[in-house]
Amino acid sequence: MSFPITDLLRRRNQTVLAALSIIMSVASTLFLLLLSDQIGYGITSTASQILTSGINNVLSRFIVLVEVLVFVVGAVIVLFTILIMMDQKKKDVGLIKAIGCQNTLAFSYFIIELLVLSVISCVAGIIIGFVSNWIFVNFSGFPVSTKSINLWFGLLVFALYFSICIIFGARPLLKSARQSPVEAMSPIKYYGLIKTDTFKPVSKFGVTIKIALRSLYRRQDTILRLVVFMSMVFSLLTISIAGGQIGSDTTQSWITNSGTKDIVLIGHPEVVDQFELVFSKFSEYKESDSFDYLNPSFRIPDLAIRDLNMILDASDVEPRLIFSNHVHEISNFTVDPETMTTIPIGDRREAEALIIGVEPEKGSSEGYYEGRFLRASDEWQAVVGDSLGQEIFDIPLVQSLEMNNRAFQIVGVRIDPINNGRTVYVPIEPLQNITGFYGFNLIAARVDDSQNREATIIAVEETIAKVSDKLAVRDLKKTLEANTFYLDALWSSIMVISLFSLVPAILCLLSYWYLLIEDQKREFGILRVIGLKPRNVISISSIQSAIVLISSCSCGTSLGIVATLLILIPEPSITSLTVLTVIAQVILVPAAIFIMSLFPAKRITDKPTIDNLNKIS
Repeated sequence: MSFPITDLLRRRNQTVLAALSIIMSVASTLFLLLLSDQIGYGITSTASQILTSGINNVLSRFIVLVEVLVFVVGAVIVLFTILIMMDQKKKDVGLIKAIGCQNTLAFSYFIIELLVLSVISCVAGIIIGFVSNWIFVNFSGFPVSTKSINLWFGLLVFALYFSICIIFGARPLLKSARQSPVEAMSPIKYYGLIKTDTFKPVSKFGVTIKIALRSLYRRQDTILRLVVFMSMVFSLLTISIAGGQIGSDTTQSWITNSGTKDIVLIGHPEVVDQFELVFSKFSEYKESDSFDYLNPSFRIPDLAIRDLNMILDASDVEPRLIFSNHVHEISNFTVDPETMTTIPIGDRREAEALIIGVEPEKGSSEGYYEGRFLRASDEWQAVVGDSLGQEIFDIPLVQSLEMNNRAFQIVGVRIDPINNGRTVYVPIEPLQNITGFYGFNLIAARVDDSQNREATIIAVEETIAKVSDKLAVRDLKKTLEANTFYLDALWSSIMVISLFSLVPAILCLLSYWYLLIEDQKREFGILRVIGLKPRNVISISSIQSAIVLISSCSCGTSLGIVATLLILIPEPSITSLTVLTVIAQVILVPAAIFIMSLFPAKRITDKPTIDNLNKIS
């Protein structure tokens, strides 16, 4: 047992880098699993309480993809780290066998070393993952589920990564143990080196580029693995950072453009309070008792509309009739164009919804839709919120809904933060006939910043006070900001995962370059003797690093952008900030990795040439 520990301590830098790579991979995977359970899959399980089904679907797809990528990247990091570390043991196996050690004994020494490294690293990663999650939940200020931590996630992550370490780490050791000492110590076998007779670099590229390209060419298998690995990392970074920014901008745009932007409510204080309550439920679960919106005392005098039209544009004053009611799904059928058979659609499901009667020409037609909004000529048509459309309809646009024994054809589905997307928008006139409430119980006045918002709201309050002292004026701006802040915080928390993946990726790359430069140490020493300058050593390393980074960054970033724009986010909203974020990621992250990858070469050049000639790692 003393030999494995001694060998790990002998290569202290290599052991620390390998352990850190495994620890960070395990910790990031476990952290995301716990986080997705609390704010990811927790969203799916509590969709009836917070957010809307449309936004929940986008977030769930995004979280699942990021989670898969984090695990794949983590698994590749661990696999790559272990392969590099165990490949380096080939020479040690050859030396031990050369002095008469049996195959099984030589294999047992290094498999114990692998077991020690794997167990310690995986356990440390599990502990850091749980601690990081606890810190985030208790000190980030972000509301997450209060459910207890699922300890089975820790066991699952440990089993997965430990299996990867043992299975793939034992392969090169077993192969080396079966080889003769000469084969195990041969530089042709070491790191997968191959013959270079067929490689003919262009002479005018210069000696430095020739050496750099030759070194990469001799290690084709290792370089290919590294490019694939780094491409996955950049795909994850692009989806997490750029995709998260696009997702945040897009979903916030859906909310702000859903008819709630710049809105000031006018109505009876109880109605206004209740409407603000169902609007704030988007970002915070709140119990709402049954409320009688149709109480005759809640009717707003027509005089209020007339006076508001005098200080605001008439198109910005929208009278509404709202109430809570049961709605039923009306089944329908469609015809299969190939077989011409009739396919039934829907059943007789029902749900409680907030019914909002609007004047179609004044209602907001902005936002994200499936179908269209109400037109002035519509009478028995309806637009439903996304949560209601998903819960009680199969194909909403070919179905209808029933309310108070009247059928309304569904012409559109909208992302709607009001009442968590359980809303129905219908023309106000037929709604008045159905309910017998001839009038309206809420006014939504649109007051934007171009009108000197604060002064205009004061004028609205003074105008309404003259009409009735029983009416309240309430600005929804703070509630809207709370909803958009919640979305932004949710997306930001998901984007944090990229940092957990970036650290082990950099560590793994540094581990690779450290081992690669160590492998080239004697070659650099010989070249130094015949006149190669220290800056040439760094130039060779920088060319190798640049080739790998440019290849992997181009491939990974492209895949990440395609996945974000075509798969994850429907009709994405791309702002100048998003473009700058992508550009900064493409430039800054590879630049940082590139600079850090030069440290091993700098370490070689700082040593005397004789040390590089004599010391074989």
